[in-house]
Amino acid sequence: MGERLVIKILILIFPIISFGFTQINVTVSAEPRTLYEGDSFTLTVNSENGNDMPSVDISKLKDFRIVSGPSQSTNMQWINGKMTSNYSLTWTVIPKKIGQSQIPALNINVGGKSFKSNPIKISVLDRSKKNKKNKNSSDRKFFIEAKVDNPNPFRGEQVTLTYTLYTKTDLSGFDILELPRYQGFWTQELYSPSNLQLKEAWIGDDKWYGSIVKKMALFPTKSGKIEIEPMVAVIGVREKGRRSFFFSSSKEYTISTNSLILEVKALPKTMSGRSGSVGNWNISGKIKSNEIKQDEAISFILTINGTGNIKTVDIQDIDFPRELEVFDPEINIKQNELTDNISGTKTIEYILIPRYSGEIMIPKVDLLYFDLNSKKWRTKSTKQILLDVKANANFNTNTTGLTKKEIALLEKDIRYSDPSEPNWHNVNQTIISKSKVLTFILSIIFFLLPGMLNLSRDRLDKTKDSRIARKAYKLSITHLNENNDPLIVYTSIQKALNTFIDAKMGIRVERSNSEILTWVNEKSKNEELSSKMKKILDRGDAVRFAPVSIEKSKNDLHKFKNLIKDLDQKC
Repeated sequence: MGERLVIKILILIFPIISFGFTQINVTVSAEPRTLYEGDSFTLTVNSENGNDMPSVDISKLKDFRIVSGPSQSTNMQWINGKMTSNYSLTWTVIPKKIGQSQIPALNINVGGKSFKSNPIKISVLDRSKKNKKNKNSSDRKFFIEAKVDNPNPFRGEQVTLTYTLYTKTDLSGFDILELPRYQGFWTQELYSPSNLQLKEAWIGDDKWYGSIVKKMALFPTKSGKIEIEPMVAVIGVREKGRRSFFFSSSKEYTISTNSLILEVKALPKTMSGRSGSVGNWNISGKIKSNEIKQDEAISFILTINGTGNIKTVDIQDIDFPRELEVFDPEINIKQNELTDNISGTKTIEYILIPRYSGEIMIPKVDLLYFDLNSKKWRTKSTKQILLDVKANANFNTNTTGLTKKEIALLEKDIRYSDPSEPNWHNVNQTIISKSKVLTFILSIIFFLLPGMLNLSRDRLDKTKDSRIARKAYKLSITHLNENNDPLIVYTSIQKALNTFIDAKMGIRVERSNSEILTWVNEKSKNEELSSKMKKILDRGDAVRFAPVSIEKSKNDLHKFKNLIKDLDQKC
């Protein structure tokens, strides 16, 4: 009996002992090794028969951009009584330049042992040229392109940057993974559709289907060479021959745009040495008052309209006469949203108080700008405005050269005599009467009431976000639409979830599905809830390209109501 037990133990531990003496194999692979500009490849470091995850230094990859990773995977199995293990690290990588690049030899450590890989050559093809030598050139089915309408602008001139996705295959989704930092530019988003709107497009002799995925207005803030880094996106490609119950399965690919170099021209120097805005502008000024009296406020309104960066256009300094007390202006901007070229109207409103009667002249106001049509500096000005200020009948103190604040201080130092009749009272009467007590109490109430109201209002303002956050669930479900059109159902689900996050965070922002899921995962800390939410959102993306049954969409809507309720309790 004892001998049999020993034999069984030896049988069990022998593979483990033999595994400890098995040679460790480390391999580094990159697939594919020939690709087009903007496409990504997968870099994998695999350790076979090791007992730990490999440690790799990838800081030497200077010619490559790490998009994601490392993702880890482990696989252990028994074959004919022998145990094998595989530990692997995977990165998604995009080459930075066209032509031949090389992944240098990498230093790898597994279980205290050091290994060194062989260099790997990567060939990146120019997407704008046909590559007859490339056998896989016909396999190119999608790419994303960045294009500007003017690669050689002046500093401050608008450049419109357009991102377009081209495809020859059926797509199941699209999501922007990373936008450039746009260093050296003032930026504004012009267009960002929620769904792909594919239209037929020809590039040379090739027929594609293209959709603009984003459009930006860029205003260079410096001259010289400025690089626009690539935008990185993830697309879902429907795979033929593989179908789930409702729709075909898809595979995700990481792609990026081309980088762009702008040669920004410096603006010529002005005669005065001052600088101004760029564009095409007009300026006018007016007084918003029919009758002007001494010590009464009036509005002086400047209106600037035209084409260019309406948010940064500004006037030259105004030298107001000393007879006017001038308060800081209020600025309002109304932008034209209907065109790609940014334009609009800016109003600058000054509050002026004339401290003297008589004629007061408001000087002309200059607007200096660089005219892109004539390529010259131009100055446009308002007309001078003559104020006829009438004397204030209640103003009888000589306050020459004094401001309103100085007058108030001066009045505190003056002793006044009271010429009115004395108010005698009977000494036999009580000093404090009932009417005086009542008046005193009412005075205290009226004195404290505004402060109490302000405190109450402040408390309501401070708790506004928290009160809205508590109502996040109720606000979100109002967007849900139990329609017979699955597209409307899934659109309402995405809108409801975005509204829920808006209420919880206190800001209104449009979010992609990946941003929504990241937030849900962080707040719920529940993988099951996040996974169920992801499946519903993925189906919402897929419904634009493949049919989803009405029953399925309504089931997802019912599930979503329960999920959003659970999420509300966890946040």
